[in-house]
Amino acid sequence: MRRLVIVLLVVGFLWGGSLVWAQNLLTNPDFDTDVSGWTCSGIGTVLWSSLDVDGSPGSGSMQIDNEAVNPTGNSTIMCTQCVPLGTAPRVRLVAAALFADDPRFDPDGSARIRIIFSDDVGCSNSVDFSEIGILLTPPTPADEWWSVSTGWAVVPPTATHAEALLVSWADTYEEPLRLHFDAVNLDVGVTIFEDGFESTDVAWWSDAFP
Repeated sequence: MRRLVIVLLVVGFLWGGSLVWAQNLLTNPDFDTDVSGWTCSGIGTVLWSSLDVDGSPGSGSMQIDNEAVNPTGNSTIMCTQCVPLGTAPRVRLVAAALFADDPRFDPDGSARIRIIFSDDVGCSNSVDFSEIGILLTPPTPADEWWSVSTGWAVVPPTATHAEALLVSWADTYEEPLRLHFDAVNLDVGVTIFEDGFESTDVAWWSDAFP
C-alpha cells in the first residue's frame, strides 16, 4: 500500500505543476543546411560550411572569414538573432567555436558571444547585457571545437526580447581570421517542477500520507 501512495503522489506532481525543460530559444542554432535566421555585419564573408561540431554529414556550421581591415586592429564581424524571452527568469548563451588552422588565415583574435536584453520586438532598445563569453586564440590544438559561454544572466524585469550575439574579433591588421560557430544555444535552464500556487488551486496536491 505504501508503494501505491508514493506513485500516486508523483503522478499528481507531474500533472499539477508545470514541467519546464531546457529550451533553446534560437532559430537555426545548428546550421544544418544554411545560416538563415542570422543577420551579420562587418567586412568579410559569412557563409555555411559543412564542418560540423559533431562530425555529422547532415549538418554544418557558420563560417566567418574576417578580412581584418581595420588599421588599428580589432576588426569585428557580428552575427545576431533577436528572439522573444517569454517568461524565462534567466538565460545563458553557449556555443561551439573553432579557429581554422589554414595558411591563408591567422588565428590571432577571439570568438566572443553575448546576450543583449531589449524591451522591444526588434531588439533595438537595449536595457541590459550578459557577461561576454570569450574564447581567445591560439587554442591548443587548432582546428578543434571549443566551448564558450556567457554564464547565467538574470532577465531584467523590463526585458521582453533577447539578442544572441556571435562575434569574430580579429586582432591583427591584414591578418584574416577564419572562425566557425556551431551548436549555439540560448538556454532558459532546467526546472523539473515548479508551482508557485499563483492560482490558489491546490486540487492536484494530496494530503495523503503512508
